[in-house]
Amino acid sequence: MSYHYSPSRNAFYPSSMKSEYMRAGTWPDDAVVATEEEWR
Repeated sequence: MSYHYSPSRNAFYPSSMKSEYMRAGTWPDDAVVATEEEWR
């Protein structure tokens, strides 16, 4: 599984759910791809 990280929200988001977050208008503008090591 891959993740994105938002520094402004200090939160990780599953990449597989990006479209759902986008539809809801809650995907952070500063989200960047995070490695599994960073997520852990």
